[in-house]
Amino acid sequence: MEKGFEAITKKMAESITGRFYVAFLDDDGNILYSSLLPESVETLKKLIQVFAYCEVGDFQVKRLTKSNLLVYKVSPHTVLALESYAKEGVLIAAAKHLEENYADLFREPEDRHPAPQVQEVSEKSSEEPITELVQEVSSTVTEETEKITEAIPREDKDLKEIRERLEKIDNLIKKRKRKLTRE
Repeated sequence: MEKGFEAITKKMAESITGRFYVAFLDDDGNILYSSLLPESVETLKKLIQVFAYCEVGDFQVKRLTKSNLLVYKVSPHTVLALESYAKEGVLIAAAKHLEENYADLFREPEDRHPAPQVQEVSEKSSEEPITELVQEVSSTVTEETEKITEAIPREDKDLKEIRERLEKIDNLIKKRKRKLTRE
């Protein structure tokens, strides 16, 4: 796999002038290949966290002390980190060019992540487990409400309001329970 990333890096050298550093990561943030400087890797670890939820083509640019760091999602499961002294527009253009013209170079890393299997869901689903859960939670809440209500002195006005609120909650749960059992 490292040879594949080296081939990609050579292709990038054709479109970026000057010195650059590169890293390839999977969508979990694991570094698959890197020539980045150690201080850049620390910054990259902070930036990569959101890329599992990004779409191909999404990117983020971070200005470092002497260079720019571009983090770019080049495929569904591969993120490119590119550090260079070049302007951020040049880095973005290089990453976009790589994504559009060399997508076949990313196939090897992509093969590690097979497409998720989609299961067909029937139109009718059993509501029994849900109803049982609601009943269980409802009875637990009712028991706890009763314990709290019994522990509250009847004379205390503030606590009386709390008891009334708890009874309202209990009544709402009972209504929901009845509604679920009718459906």
